[in-house]
Amino acid sequence: MRLTPYDQRQIDRMQSQLENYLQGRIDLGALIDDLEFLRDSLEKCPKDWDIEFSESLMNLESANAYLIEREYDDVSREKTSNLIEISIIKVKEIIAGISRY
Repeated sequence: MRLTPYDQRQIDRMQSQLENYLQGRIDLGALIDDLEFLRDSLEKCPKDWDIEFSESLMNLESANAYLIEREYDDVSREKTSNLIEISIIKVKEIIAGISRY
């Protein structure tokens, strides 16, 4: 799929927000909200890409909900860190691969 200039800007913003999260500039909840907003703002969003993207975001949402429930204690952070790390890598791959759809 060829991205429109508008959609490419949204994809670039997604990648930028992932970097902002990795550098500690935004928290996980803000990242999830931003990625969902940017996905929803795409003019052309391939169905298969959207499903894959949404599934990966669900892992981040689950980890974030667990952290909120546990009030971000050290044990909770340790338990979720691997899931978050793997999910971030997956989301980055999905975002980078949108043109394959």
